[in-house]
Amino acid sequence: MKAAALSHHTRRCLPCTGDDAEATDHGTRQIKGTQQAAVEPLAQTEAVQPVMHTPEHLAERPAWDCGVCGQPWPCAPARERLIRQYGRGTALAMLAWQYLEEAVRDLPDGPPGVLFERFVRWTR
Repeated sequence: MKAAALSHHTRRCLPCTGDDAEATDHGTRQIKGTQQAAVEPLAQTEAVQPVMHTPEHLAERPAWDCGVCGQPWPCAPARERLIRQYGRGTALAMLAWQYLEEAVRDLPDGPPGVLFERFVRWTR
């Protein structure tokens, strides 16, 4: 298989290669069946576009405030990201409950009702 055909997939998508090449995590292709593995670079088929990095709204512990906007975490952008990642279902609620348990340990004087509203209620 040509390196150009390999590049349209993630390098770890081995079932798609269909030949004796094994993709690696380092932008190379290892040829199977040799005593000492030969390594060749993957061809670049497209110009690399710069990726704009937007800071993630993550909790800073032990206060559980957002490290970007300073709002109580999960802030609105963090909630939107979590909904995109987990959907509005059981998985999101279970993850939010885990965050609640961690926050209760970090904030033992926090009112339980307020922490529940902050971490779990919004997932419904």
